[in-house]
Amino acid sequence: MTKSNILFFILGAAFLMSCNGKKDEGEKALEPLLTMPVKTDIVGAITDGTTMNTLQVVDANGDTTTFDASNNRFFGENKVGDSVTVSYIPIDNELVSSTIINMKSLQHTWALDNTEDGSKQYLEIDPHGFAHLYINKKESNKYQRWEINDGNLILIPPADSVKTVKNDTLEITALNADTLTVRKDGKELKYWRYN
Repeated sequence: MTKSNILFFILGAAFLMSCNGKKDEGEKALEPLLTMPVKTDIVGAITDGTTMNTLQVVDANGDTTTFDASNNRFFGENKVGDSVTVSYIPIDNELVSSTIINMKSLQHTWALDNTEDGSKQYLEIDPHGFAHLYINKKESNKYQRWEINDGNLILIPPADSVKTVKNDTLEITALNADTLTVRKDGKELKYWRYN
């Protein structure tokens, strides 16, 4: 390498280092615009103000919230008075729902035939937030509680086993009066309603 090439290389590196970490005013002005809004969940009862593209719910405090429901995934019935969990994002001063899950449709005991080992699983989603798993009608202590987070059913182990057993996340893909379909670790599981 010639002296002129080395000098050119050093000057180029110095220039790049001097620019590192500096942002021009245009970039600084765009930063707030590039921040993604955070999804939030709310639980409430469907009101009669709900239409085809609008969901209106009233929460436990009596506050009514209206959502744009034109681009959402609605799991379960859309029935006035039923409790729902709504995942939404605030966009341009409007609350846009992404996932709506009818709690009345979800809170049942669901059965799954395991074709790999011939066992039958029963998953109880209790209205009080408890989750029970039965394998061939014998209770397993794998789960204790459940919660909904952004359209996912999260099954939580007992507090004394949290360090050794992780939560199971089931992505709800379909829910009606008779079936609950979820995706876990890339595998689709179809439960049928037991009670």
